[in-house]
Amino acid sequence: MQISKADYLTDEKREFFLLTENYLFNDKFSQADSLVTLFTDNSPDDPGGYMMKASMMLSNSSDKEENIYGESFLKILDSIYIFTEQKLKNCDDTTAAWMYLFRGHARIYHSLYEARFGSGFSALKLAYKAKGNYENGLKRYKLYDLYMGLGGFHYWKSVKAGLLRTIGLFSNDKKKGIEELYLARDSSVISCYSSLNALIWIWMNEKKYDSSITACEELLGYFPDGKLFRWALAKSYLDIGNYPKAIEQYKYLREKLSQEPGNYYNLIECDYNLYLLYKKSKNELEIDKIVELFFKYDDKIPESIRDRQKDKIKKFEKLQ
Repeated sequence: MQISKADYLTDEKREFFLLTENYLFNDKFSQADSLVTLFTDNSPDDPGGYMMKASMMLSNSSDKEENIYGESFLKILDSIYIFTEQKLKNCDDTTAAWMYLFRGHARIYHSLYEARFGSGFSALKLAYKAKGNYENGLKRYKLYDLYMGLGGFHYWKSVKAGLLRTIGLFSNDKKKGIEELYLARDSSVISCYSSLNALIWIWMNEKKYDSSITACEELLGYFPDGKLFRWALAKSYLDIGNYPKAIEQYKYLREKLSQEPGNYYNLIECDYNLYLLYKKSKNELEIDKIVELFFKYDDKIPESIRDRQKDKIKKFEKLQ
């Protein structure tokens, strides 16, 4: 996309966004944090820096399945709202579109935070507010990055509506959402890879595993050190019954997790899936090995994680 001279997004800012994204997709959270801190120190009233700070916080918390930042995360979201509101008082249309993009993303990040650590009802309200921000942005300028937010909203709103959609209280916008994500993947300025990531989880939900596997492999070519796409790739192989490929990916993930002390939630998740795969493959020797590995860290699992993973832990205890 051609960037106009009046546009908020200079070449230097675009490079900052894409480099930060590269760090995040490669699980290099400390490098991303350092880059964001440098940006916000130099441009303390630029909401883009706080948007990427929030992205880093959410990515790191999701990677570790833990509420690492708490109120600090919410304060960063407040900074996004404050500085975008200031910019929107007097700016050109392209800059306004970027400000609405940041506001929408802040609402979505807050929604995801509430869904994971807080209230489901609050998460829903925030998602609808995000939709309004994305739509307001498109009224000012056709910034294709806005379609990533709208596409995700339209698809998952339709999926989660369930019975309410069936009886006509909610419209079925799944197709519309997918089409919007295609637009963002093909034409956005900084959201191409994020849009493809969003499509991966939709394809998995739609059981279109050929598409999810192809996309995971493509993204791993760009971001080989990250775990996000390997989780999706492993699950895709598991669901289609390609057990050797699934085992290969989960073993890779387990090796990565063993180098990250404290990530017990995902270590349990990985070991449990390996147990299931060895069971399906009738490999009793490997089942015994994975059970033995689990009990090497069982006594270190925090109570909060133990409660969330209690069903899987009980299964391992029965196998002892």
